[in-house]
Amino acid sequence: MGKLIEKLHQVGQGAGGSFGFFGRGQAASSPARPAAVLVTLAATDVSGAEAAAKAGADAIVIAGWKPNADISNVKSALESAHTLWGVEYSGGAEEDVAAKAREAGAGFLLLGEEAQAAPLYDQVEQFDRVVTLSAPVSEMDLLLYRMANALPAQAALITLPIGMRDLPKQSIRDFSRLALLASSLRFPLLAVVDETPNQRAARALVRLGFDGIVLSGVGASAAQVTQQVQSLRADLEKIPLSEGQEREGVSLGGLISNLGAGLQPERREPEKDPDHE
Repeated sequence: MGKLIEKLHQVGQGAGGSFGFFGRGQAASSPARPAAVLVTLAATDVSGAEAAAKAGADAIVIAGWKPNADISNVKSALESAHTLWGVEYSGGAEEDVAAKAREAGAGFLLLGEEAQAAPLYDQVEQFDRVVTLSAPVSEMDLLLYRMANALPAQAALITLPIGMRDLPKQSIRDFSRLALLASSLRFPLLAVVDETPNQRAARALVRLGFDGIVLSGVGASAAQVTQQVQSLRADLEKIPLSEGQEREGVSLGGLISNLGAGLQPERREPEKDPDHE
C-alpha cells in the first residue's frame, strides 16, 4: 500500500486512524471525513503550498512536474508541515518516471491523460500511481472506461463533466450516469471540480462514491487556497461517513484488505461426475 491509499483510508478513520507517516501533523487529530481534500499547485508556489498545508489539505499535487525538476522549495514547505504530496506527469521521453518521482520525495505519481503507460509498470514498490480518465459519453466510452481496471494503477482521477453549481440539480437519470463513474472502477476515484463545492455539492460527490475531491490552486492566492480548503473540509466533516459507504462499488476498506489479490479470476473446482461419486 502506498502513501496516497494510506492517506485516503486515514481520512475515513479520523483521530483514531493515524498511520505514523504524518507525524504529529493536523491529520492526526482531525475528525473523520467521507472524502479527502487535495489541491493542485504550481511547482513554484511555496506560499500556496504552505497555505494549503496549514488549512488542512490531505495531499498536494505538484502540476507540470518533470524528472530532475527543481521543486526543493515546495518540497521543503510541505514536508515541514508533514503534508503528503505527489507529482503530475503529463508525458515525455523520460524513462523510469515512477522511480524518479519517488526519488524526488513524492508520495504518489499522477499520470496525465496523454502520458505513456510505461510508468505504471515501473517496478517501484509501495508507490501509488494515479491514472487520469475521461468521463464516458457513450456506451463504447463506458466500456473503455471500465477497461482501466486492467491497469496496474492504485487510483484514478477524473474531471467531472458538470459544474458544482449544477451538480445538486441533476435528474435521477443524469445522477445515475455519474454514479457509474466510481462504481465501475476497482480502485478509489478522485474528482477534479471546477470550483469549491458548497455543502450540497460536497454531499452529492460523497454519495456518488468519490474518495477525494481535487481543488485547483494554480493561479490562486494563498488566501484563496486557504478559504477553499477550509470551506470544503468543514462541509465534509458535517457529512456522515455512512453516506459515502452506501454505494455498491469499491469499498476503500475492502480494497486495502484485498491488496495483492490482483485481478486474477476466481478458480473454480471442476464439477464431479455423478456416476463417480
